[in-house]
Amino acid sequence: MNQTDQTRAFILDYFNALSAGRLEDIPIAEDCSYTGSMLSDTIQGGEAVRTHIGQIAPFVERFELKRLVVEGADAAVIVDLIGFGSRKVEGVVFFKVEGGLLKSMNNLFDTRQLLGSF
Repeated sequence: MNQTDQTRAFILDYFNALSAGRLEDIPIAEDCSYTGSMLSDTIQGGEAVRTHIGQIAPFVERFELKRLVVEGADAAVIVDLIGFGSRKVEGVVFFKVEGGLLKSMNNLFDTRQLLGSF
């Protein structure tokens, strides 16, 4: 399996693990970074990233992957987040996967959809 195929498999496994509540199954690099449109600062470090994912997971019912584009260690996923009372929030997530570990993530969601729904 080449790097592109490995990254694609990692991304699919990532979303499956999130949906099943198996956060411990997500391999995260010790020096992982996590950024996003809903964060004021970058989260640094594998344990901090895992903790953050664990804190937001209860608010997410599921992810609907619309498109997955992978080249080598990099991936972009167009996704709908269904949560927060069954509301849909559209976004894109950029991943970097190295050595089978999540190296970085950047979540960009349309926060207007989230804020306008309350």
